[in-house]
Amino acid sequence: MDAAVLAITLELDPTRWELGLRFRLPDGGEGRAGPLPLPFTADDLALCERALELNHSAHPRADFTAPEIARLGGWGLLRQPSDPPGPAALSGQDLHRERLREQVQGWLVHLLLDPLAVPIQALFAVQRARAERERPLLYLRLELWPTDLTLFRLPWELLHGHRLPRGDLLIGRYIRYEQAAGLPPPAPRLQVLVLHSEPKDLPPLVLQDHARIAAGLAGTAGAARMPIQALDPASLEGLQEALLALGATPTILHFAGHGDFGWRCEQCRGISHGLDDTPCGRADCGFRRHDPPEGLLAFTDPATGKPDWVGIDGVSDTLKLAGDLRLVVLTACKSAAGRRGADVFNGLAQRLMDLVPAVIASPFPLETGAAESFAGSLYAALGAGLSLVESLHQVHLRMKPRFPDEWYRPVLYLRSSQGDGGRLLQMEEDTPTVAADPPADPPHPLLAMLQAQYDAAVEQSVTAVDAVTQVKAQQQADKVERDMQRLKQALKRNRGGAQ
Repeated sequence: MDAAVLAITLELDPTRWELGLRFRLPDGGEGRAGPLPLPFTADDLALCERALELNHSAHPRADFTAPEIARLGGWGLLRQPSDPPGPAALSGQDLHRERLREQVQGWLVHLLLDPLAVPIQALFAVQRARAERERPLLYLRLELWPTDLTLFRLPWELLHGHRLPRGDLLIGRYIRYEQAAGLPPPAPRLQVLVLHSEPKDLPPLVLQDHARIAAGLAGTAGAARMPIQALDPASLEGLQEALLALGATPTILHFAGHGDFGWRCEQCRGISHGLDDTPCGRADCGFRRHDPPEGLLAFTDPATGKPDWVGIDGVSDTLKLAGDLRLVVLTACKSAAGRRGADVFNGLAQRLMDLVPAVIASPFPLETGAAESFAGSLYAALGAGLSLVESLHQVHLRMKPRFPDEWYRPVLYLRSSQGDGGRLLQMEEDTPTVAADPPADPPHPLLAMLQAQYDAAVEQSVTAVDAVTQVKAQQQADKVERDMQRLKQALKRNRGGAQ
């Protein structure tokens, strides 16, 4: 991956409601920033989460209380504010959705980019000086503790859309989960197992992921070595049989269907989202909530065709049958949500990190069109041999123009022991062997001297403990960088581009 890496450990103090940052530079240097007070309350975050779940259409609608309506109006997010504000059911069409995303993005910039502005700009400058890139690329590796639920709930991927003056950003989420191993080496062949589950009594989806995945892979270098097998309709029993049949074959599991987050009644098998209601609506349901809510997937009951909601334990137990599962992709709504529990592992995606090196899922709803676009773009990137981080970045770039409400919602989860997720598919070396290029001429002595001055200034700007020294060092680095560029241009003119 052609990007500098800035590793950032986020540490939340829930009592003080403050965030601390520890960062590691590519050369091994370390630093700290904060603590920073969070620019929102817990209620603000919950309200914005519910508002972000509403897409551009008139449905679904969500009920908001009078104080919540007043808060949304105070932020300038209501298209038709009421006076006085009262309780209302809102759809996405009732909100300024772009303003909402900008507000949340502003929170993230305040928490992450502003306090790390000096090392970020220094790394951009190093890339420009050494690679002469017009738009340097910086990979922010966010490492989060499983107990920091508030930080997991924030849509950090919105920072992909924040354009900095000196370069662009990639975002990756890593769970600090040290006991699990990292990724295995790329495989010469990958089986893609696609599950389509569209049971009765749930809103129709008209799933096309299988076709979109095939179209995405078509024409890529890895297409012939990524065969697709589909289960449609997908039952839990069918998945178990398919995994046993695959044995030790390296596999990607792709689930397309309905997902939810809540409590499942063991008697009526219904789903509840609130602490007080009964999932089936009957007074004699007898459903009681003792455990935290969990992520659920709607498989299809082979006998009735109706939903067979399967929770974390059921999904995990089934995936243990896989011999070599490399990646799980969940295009189900709320498949990465994790709330109310003691730690983040009550969400499906995060819990699967016990078994799988990498998971892609969504904390927010995905409409069918967005989910299908995501599927095609993801497998086109994987088939081309990109790493998981680069693949998801390509997905976000391709989805953003058509799906402004949803492009940032697919999230990649990795273990903290991993780098950029690596390539899943081993690419064939088809290019013929060519003679090595002759050794390059040594750099001009003056250019070497300026490079040393530049490196020293950048290091001082990153390691300085006071703001005045940081600013002066950064100004010196900028001046030396300009001198280097002028010298390079002069040498090219004088030596025909040899230097």
